[in-house]
Amino acid sequence: MGIKKQLGPIEIIVNNASVFDKLGLEEVSAQELDRHFAINVKAPFLLAKSMNEQLTTGSAGKIINLNDWRKARPTRLAYGVTKSALTGLTRTLALSLAPNIQVNEIAFGAYCHPQIYPWVDHVRISA
Repeated sequence: MGIKKQLGPIEIIVNNASVFDKLGLEEVSAQELDRHFAINVKAPFLLAKSMNEQLTTGSAGKIINLNDWRKARPTRLAYGVTKSALTGLTRTLALSLAPNIQVNEIAFGAYCHPQIYPWVDHVRISA
């Protein structure tokens, strides 16, 4: 028995998969860029397309694309480019799929962790 028959139509998609390789302009190959686009942009696109095709008239769905508020990073070029593209995809899908499918993006910010200390002037930790 297929998943759709067993569980019914997809009602919500949370796109959380991502590639976050530390590669600057000099290190990014065409293959690496393709891999980033496949996971960070193409997969959410294909999932949205599949959801749109399987919804019946009158049914609704939600898509949530998880993203990064700090997309532009000199040492993560392919990541930044594809996460910026994901924002564009999210906005376009929101307009294209409305009103049956609601599409949103959540862009997470930094939290207090030793990895972010180099990016902030002052970090205050309170118990």
